[in-house]
Amino acid sequence: QRRLSEFGPRQFYQSIDTFRIVGGLQGAVPDDVPLVHDWKWETSYNYGRSGALNRSTGNLIKSRLAQSLGPSMRDASGKPICVRTAGIATTAIAGCVPIDILGPAGSIDPAAASWLTFTGVSGGFNEQQSLLAQSHGRLIELPNHGDISMAVGGDYRVESGGTNPDPLTATGDTTGNATQPTA
Repeated sequence: QRRLSEFGPRQFYQSIDTFRIVGGLQGAVPDDVPLVHDWKWETSYNYGRSGALNRSTGNLIKSRLAQSLGPSMRDASGKPICVRTAGIATTAIAGCVPIDILGPAGSIDPAAASWLTFTGVSGGFNEQQSLLAQSHGRLIELPNHGDISMAVGGDYRVESGGTNPDPLTATGDTTGNATQPTA
């Protein structure tokens, strides 16, 4: 019942870049155009994008953890090594460093911590484009000094986004949350 402090804290870093631009035009229909000479109009375009780069540390690779906790022995020089057994054959697992999680704080070899941890790098984005156009004005002037007017407009919008997790997190072979790429 101890925190495996040899692996360091779990940390999450995020860098976000946001860009937005909006432009538009407005005007009025010239007076010499029949029927719609009192009309006003406007159009605009809006583009925005946010992109993020994420980095996480402190999670473990589950398959390597199983190897480090699994069978071990000492090699000819007396150094502890992880082994894989198949029948009577025993094979060393390259790079694996055995750990004893029952030892006191500080008893896990830093090489084991290096073997078991990873830095996950992922990214994502959100993007929006919008085009707006509208016009309004008088159609008919009534005899009692009133008007019949009309307004028309439209808005076209495209939105997209996606995430791209690091490959190890996408496989679910970590002690963190598994995530899949999205678009």
